[in-house]
Amino acid sequence: MLEAWRWVEALGVRIVDGNLGELNGAYLHDHRTILMDLNLAPVQYHSTLMHELGHAFHDHDRTTPRNEWEASQWVARALIRGCEYEALIKVFECPQSIAFEMGVLPRDVVNYQQWRETVVRSPGWSESAENSC
Repeated sequence: MLEAWRWVEALGVRIVDGNLGELNGAYLHDHRTILMDLNLAPVQYHSTLMHELGHAFHDHDRTTPRNEWEASQWVARALIRGCEYEALIKVFECPQSIAFEMGVLPRDVVNYQQWRETVVRSPGWSESAENSC
């Protein structure tokens, strides 16, 4: 969770906790504020906070499918280290087991897998840089 607070400081955003009902979190671009639901479990809170920080990182000012995808990819890359992922896929087949071992949500693992599939096909991708631990 320390990593999230470093991003909060670096991006200059403010966190407001409250009861958001159906929402887990939201990023308010004009106010540089992230709203977070107090009722989330710790792993879900952390993942959601990082997702909203992804919106702040990309300077998103509205919700679009592309912006959601960018924030989801950002959080997956921020929370999952390539070398740990590589070790765990040799032991576990499902994202739920990998997520449990890494202390992230299964959706973060799935988003990381999708990012890896895209990047591995890209010219110039360096697995050694990705897997440094």
